[in-house]
Parts: sequence; structure tokens; C-alpha cells
Amino acid sequence: MDKNRNEFFSETVKKLNGIFKKINAAGLNMSREKASELKKEVEDVKASLFAISDIEPDIKHIELFKEGADMADQLLNTIANPYEHLV
Repeated sequence: MDKNRNEFFSETVKKLNGIFKKINAAGLNMSREKASELKKEVEDVKASLFAISDIEPDIKHIELFKEGADMADQLLNTIANPYEHLV
């Protein structure tokens, strides 16, 4: 992987890590609005991870990062819509 792609991948992983830190800091006290904002960030991270995996399919452990982004998305869905599962 060239330097630019490596840098892009590194920044994407840092964004995902930052999202998890924000979720952890706010916990279930996070507002729905904040959860919705973070969901947009997660969508950007997911899109970046899929683009990277298409260009560089041999990146080790990229599937784990994709799963992490999916987990963040699900968690934010739960925070933003806590009663949706009851409908």
C-alpha cells in the first residue's frame, strides 16, 4: 500500500476510534441528536473502509474494522431510537 493510502487508512481507523471514545464518554446519556451526528460519522467511516478494502483487499484485519463500524452503528441506533425494538 502506498503512503497516501496508508495515511488514509490510518486516519479512518483514528476516526472510528474517536467515535467509540465519544460513545463511551456519553454512554446512554447521549442525546438523540448527538447520536444522529455520530451515525453520519460512522457512515463516512464505513464508506471509507469499504473503499479501502476494494482498492487494497490484502489489508490485514480490515474486516474487523468494518465489524467495529457496524457495531458502533448499531449502538448509536439503540441510543437514538431506544424504543424502536418494541414496535
